[in-house]
Amino acid sequence: MGLQGPLLMIGWFLFSGVLMRYMSPSFGKLTAIEQALEGDFRACHTNLVTHSEEIAFYQGNNWEEERLNTTFNVITAHIIILLYYFVIIIYH
Repeated sequence: MGLQGPLLMIGWFLFSGVLMRYMSPSFGKLTAIEQALEGDFRACHTNLVTHSEEIAFYQGNNWEEERLNTTFNVITAHIIILLYYFVIIIYH
């Protein structure tokens, strides 16, 4: 094949590397967002444990349950998006 074969391969790898660089999301930012969302979820749980007596006395269980479910749903939606990006990059 001579010099043409290796040069074509090197060109293809450079092209695909540049294309992947500009098409893939910033996984560092996505991971930082995930960590922040998990921190919010842990903070909600800590507040629930810390203030459980007051929550029970004032019958705030429905509000706290909604708050915990909302933070959990936000985390799961973000993780689903993150996994979707990984699947696209790995299998394409």
